[in-house]
Amino acid sequence: MRKPRISDLIREEVNQSIDVEATVLETSDTVLTTSNNDITNTEIDAQVNELTAALEKAHEQVNTLETQINSLETEVKNQKKLVKSLETRLKENSKNQTELDDQKQLVEKLYAQLQQKEEIVSELEKKNQLIELLQTELNNIPKPALIPAPAKDIIVQKEVQKETAFARQGRELEAYISPAVTSKQKQLTNQDIGWFD
Repeated sequence: MRKPRISDLIREEVNQSIDVEATVLETSDTVLTTSNNDITNTEIDAQVNELTAALEKAHEQVNTLETQINSLETEVKNQKKLVKSLETRLKENSKNQTELDDQKQLVEKLYAQLQQKEEIVSELEKKNQLIELLQTELNNIPKPALIPAPAKDIIVQKEVQKETAFARQGRELEAYISPAVTSKQKQLTNQDIGWFD
């Protein structure tokens, strides 16, 4: 069932008051016509005054009710505008809430990345400290005494001379090697070589 509007209720009330007015006028007409002979002019004037007052009162009520109707219709229009405005704000707030949620997720992601980078920086600092410590220890190890350059040359020359002397001795001894020793060399067999069938 449809809910009645305020303006409809007020109009019904106005119509009822107009109906009351009409019935008052009808009754007054019937009273005047039925007892025309019995009523005096003074009584007729009094009844007319009463009916006029009732009619004016009814008109005032109608005017009051029409004013109320107009103000209520204005208020309804204002309420509709307010509802539209609130719906627009609600949509904007919903959109802003979605954007805010997206921003929160982005901040959380960036915070996680920042923590990872801080951990990496911390590890790098520890490794740099270790490198500095090892560098310090390396610098504190005594260095071996360096041989002067001319002494190195002498050692190299002596090794060359030893080699040449050894080679020279080998050449000198070749003449004394008997041919029988070379013929007695053992011939290699397939087993010695590692061949097999």
